[in-house]
Amino acid sequence: QPGTANDVRQLPYLAVADGVTDSTVAIQRAIDAVPPGGTVLLRGGVYRTGTLRLKSTMTLWIDRDATLLGTSAVAGYPTGSGQRALLWADRADNVRIDGGGTIDGGGTIDGGGTIDGGTAADGGTAADVGRGPVLVYLAGGSNVSVRNVHLRNAAAGAVVLAGNRGGLVADVTVDNAGSADRDGITVLDGHDILVERVSVWSGGTAVGVRSVSASGTGGVVVRCSTVGRSDRASGVAVTVAGAGVARGILLADLL
Repeated sequence: QPGTANDVRQLPYLAVADGVTDSTVAIQRAIDAVPPGGTVLLRGGVYRTGTLRLKSTMTLWIDRDATLLGTSAVAGYPTGSGQRALLWADRADNVRIDGGGTIDGGGTIDGGGTIDGGTAADGGTAADVGRGPVLVYLAGGSNVSVRNVHLRNAAAGAVVLAGNRGGLVADVTVDNAGSADRDGITVLDGHDILVERVSVWSGGTAVGVRSVSASGTGGVVVRCSTVGRSDRASGVAVTVAGAGVARGILLADLL
């Protein structure tokens, strides 16, 4: 029923919040079982997982005392979506990520190398180079939001909104310093997207607004944010490539 909260530590899911045990299967079961309008709750510890696939009309609530920690194993991030990600949704509407907690990518894979520089020796393949997982990848949906969470140590970008209509990233901090591949927040071919009250420290571009397809990017507002602390790239970048089109981009009150 709407308003249902699936606590991943409770029966029948029994996720273990010790920072070591792989809880991917347990938490995915809680996501799959939550009814429309319901919430999946992470609280009281560190939950280590690989890719979690979110669905329409749900909230993933990461409480203030909880951390979602990405596994160090490349196999935990399948590439079926075309992009490795810790939290992933494809054509899912009304997805909300919230709660005041932390999403930590770990930034490394078995063997000690970084995923964004992964090699066969590290447990990946040549195709994995430069394709490390982002923390949050929401693609092709509408009315999606990432609010009130702390994001850090992604092997690639922290948040990517790709091809969404209606989206919000607000009251978020990003600590993603390191290589130039580690961007902060990226809006790609999206429409009616608001980014506000974010603070981003990244190795790559802090906030990127991009278009690479004829569907274009439009109605994007980035405001009231600290985005100037990128180590190697722009605080905010608006870029167009290929058939891309960008219209109606507003940047205001940025530090």
